[in-house]
Amino acid sequence: MQGINEHHNEQVRADAPSPKKGFITNPADVIILTNPDISADQMWHFFIRNNTYEVAYGNKEAIIRPLKNTPLYIGAFYDQKLVGILRVLHDGLTAFIVEFGLELELQGVDENECGFLIKGDQYGIGKRMDEIMLKELTHLGIDFISFNVVEGVEEDFFGSLGLLENPGHKQYIWDNMPLINDK
Repeated sequence: MQGINEHHNEQVRADAPSPKKGFITNPADVIILTNPDISADQMWHFFIRNNTYEVAYGNKEAIIRPLKNTPLYIGAFYDQKLVGILRVLHDGLTAFIVEFGLELELQGVDENECGFLIKGDQYGIGKRMDEIMLKELTHLGIDFISFNVVEGVEEDFFGSLGLLENPGHKQYIWDNMPLINDK
């Protein structure tokens, strides 16, 4: 997909093993790309650094698989390492954000938190990712976007992006995902 983002075709190498916390020395050097090549190693290390349940799969290929079926995703990179991911499914009219994760260090929260529960956006990286997503979706003619936020945790961040609560709606799910403690 040809993206609006000027970095669309830039290649990003697979990263080395997960660095220690505090590896982002200059957040202004974070680059944000539309539908970039993301390796299984990059995704795996991002998930490990940010305490996500997907590591319970124990399989790098399982966690990269969703990218192959996602028409729009935004990746944020620092020093060739994935530090943010935003995945969107759409049908040409409406869209649903299925995943939005931001490096804990960029959120400015405790390293024991989960990077996919966005409590803060200390350097505006999440906002930049959102702005690129909105430009892409607007370009496609999409005028309705939804996302489920965790009550009491994420309202401030997503409200700051302009998302509004949809009163009276309730989410129903089927969940058969493995949990880390089940291993």
